[in-house]
Amino acid sequence: MESKKNKLPKILVGAPTFEGKNYCFSDWIENVKSFTYGNYDIFLADNSDTEENSKMYKSKYGIECEWITNEKNKNSLLQKIADGHNAVREYALKNNYQFLLHLETDVFPPIDVINRLLAHKKQLVGGTYFLYNDDKRELMIRLLDVDYGKESSMICGETAELIVDGNLKSVWSVGLGCNLIHKSVLEKVKFTFAKQQKKVIFSDTTFSMDTRKEAIAQYWDTSVICEHRNHDWSKYGNKFIEKLV
Repeated sequence: MESKKNKLPKILVGAPTFEGKNYCFSDWIENVKSFTYGNYDIFLADNSDTEENSKMYKSKYGIECEWITNEKNKNSLLQKIADGHNAVREYALKNNYQFLLHLETDVFPPIDVINRLLAHKKQLVGGTYFLYNDDKRELMIRLLDVDYGKESSMICGETAELIVDGNLKSVWSVGLGCNLIHKSVLEKVKFTFAKQQKKVIFSDTTFSMDTRKEAIAQYWDTSVICEHRNHDWSKYGNKFIEKLV
């Protein structure tokens, strides 16, 4: 008789990471290992400068991890991050996972996050989390297809609170911090980055751009509220971004 686990869609929880997020990693892995869903695995792509961090993840936490060396693109950190995204994507496809829960290692969703997002039966559906930059916070959602350079393209402050109403919404893009992605999407779309004038366009936005080209709809579950502990690395600000390319 087929086990209950084997009847559930096979889910991969994964994302790129690096040693700079280790301030919350032990809490993150404890949170992920407490998920209530019955058929998922964990895989990370480590962008750290040396392989020691990847080895630590494997030995201490018992998870699959690939070190991204980036030998061909040493001068581009953004390329290295894209390589990490694609390593996770390739692992999911190679091992026939039906969905990838792309979950950044400083984002903490509710433990039933897979069950709740999966229940919508969508190709792309994400949870709710904010990006913190000092005293400013931005909801990692774009409601409309607008000029990437406009300040209004992200939802901030009280305006964000008004639209987080517990419902499922059709949106232009959902951040990759917590996003359930069907394998059919991964088969069509790779992860990239871009530059528009002097602005860096991160993987979240380019991924949404490319999925739109494939006519793939994106959804946002406003009831799935995640904690985002980006406080430590956000202090690098513009100087960090300038070094990305």
